[in-house]
Amino acid sequence: MSRAILDRIHGALMGIAVGDALGMPVEMWTPEQIRGHFGKVTRFEDAPTENILTGGLPRGHITDDTQQTMIIANLLIEGKGSLDPTEVGKRLMEWARNGQGQPGVILGPSSTRAFDLIARGVPITETGRLGNTNGGAMRIAPVGIISDWKDLKGLVQKAYQVCIPTHNTQNAVSGAAAIAAAYAYGIDGNSDLKELMGVAEEASRIGQTLGYPGAGPSVPEKIGLARGLLEQEAPETVLAQLPVQIGTGLLSSESVPTALALVVLAEGDPWRCAKLAANLGGDTDTIAAMSTGICGAMRGIAAFPEDVQQMVIKTNNIDFLQTAQGLLSVRASLL
Repeated sequence: MSRAILDRIHGALMGIAVGDALGMPVEMWTPEQIRGHFGKVTRFEDAPTENILTGGLPRGHITDDTQQTMIIANLLIEGKGSLDPTEVGKRLMEWARNGQGQPGVILGPSSTRAFDLIARGVPITETGRLGNTNGGAMRIAPVGIISDWKDLKGLVQKAYQVCIPTHNTQNAVSGAAAIAAAYAYGIDGNSDLKELMGVAEEASRIGQTLGYPGAGPSVPEKIGLARGLLEQEAPETVLAQLPVQIGTGLLSSESVPTALALVVLAEGDPWRCAKLAANLGGDTDTIAAMSTGICGAMRGIAAFPEDVQQMVIKTNNIDFLQTAQGLLSVRASLL
């Protein structure tokens, strides 16, 4: 049993990196731009110089999605499952400061604003009060990995600790809660995609009770809309409607429901999911990282082609197995 869970944790971490790297070259491009330059993204590509966010990064390179996920994973391992929002903010700021000008270190608007406030001495409970984007959701996987999906209140409270420094709003917490719950569901060995969507939606409703209120669509309502599309329309129609009805932008209310829908459309296949996300347009790397990571949590490391794994490992000089083992130990001590 431990070996099977380790394989799924390993698959989750690999999935985040694979999706991140596949979506990286076309981050924030429209589907039309993607088609015009690549035709279709089916493999790792160098980021075109025309991309103002990632231009110049080599094929297979990860970005902030994977980098911040690993920060949270290491904090959870060090804290034996406990998280301190102040320490979360400190580690993320150190990463941003030390990584200035380094490949793949990209700061979103919510984190940029929060780090400035933290540096000015604003209390950590206030620094993320305007953060409604998907930065919390993109780095939340380790919380889901060590959590019990049947205890959603406990899971959401832990996810909230990750969001407080930079994304302390109801929508951001709601989105992070949904993604964390999906990981927890998959790591536990479950594969019912309809139930996964329901679990994520339930967690998002709990998450919506935490954080500062803010304008914008409701994450759980958008997840419900995505569930309705999946139940009523053909997969090709759903894929075409996701950017239009749900959205692919930075907001949690767009990228989180879309990522969950892609897991269903890919039928849990991580490499297929990554390719769907990379061609969808918008925040491709984050949507691909979240959705492919969830697929990896359900299917395990063996679901990824060996050459895909090796590209990510060699390009980034990173191997996720040791971190997966650390998270497994934390999970075993808590559950």
